[in-house]
Amino acid sequence: MAGGRAVVWWLVVVVVGAAAMLMNGAHAAQYNVGGDSGWSLNVNYTAWAEKYEYLPGDSLFFKYTSPSHTVLQVTKEDYKECKTSNALFSDGKGNTTFSLSAEGQYWFICGVGDHCSKEMKFTINVLSSTSAAPASPGPSSPDSASNIINPIHLLSFLLFLVPLASFLF
Repeated sequence: MAGGRAVVWWLVVVVVGAAAMLMNGAHAAQYNVGGDSGWSLNVNYTAWAEKYEYLPGDSLFFKYTSPSHTVLQVTKEDYKECKTSNALFSDGKGNTTFSLSAEGQYWFICGVGDHCSKEMKFTINVLSSTSAAPASPGPSSPDSASNIINPIHLLSFLLFLVPLASFLF
């Protein structure tokens, strides 16, 4: 009787886990701003940013040392003028992660000295998750998007292991 219950439990977990994986097939991605160069001077951030499609839930990782640079999210007007006083987000501690929480346009600049006027800035457009084409796997390099472990997939896998272990032992 205990073996029968284990089989049913195992089947329920497999079906729920498979459904969770299908419903949540998209992975959040983390983009290393500037690739190998990180967040520094003399990098073409416009060309770098245009390589990717960004979705809500993705994040940007700015690799830099403090106090050499800062990360500021600004408005379109402040982006054009390299104006730092009205930043929507500001961090200068080094190695900043910025979460792209909603669709829309984002503008980023460095607020140190004349770095912004030296093109240490870029803009991205975060698409709605329904309008984006499925991502194709790209090369595994520091400037490519890296998958983040999806908690639902991890939980589904762990839930799969528990009844499987009770069934086998």
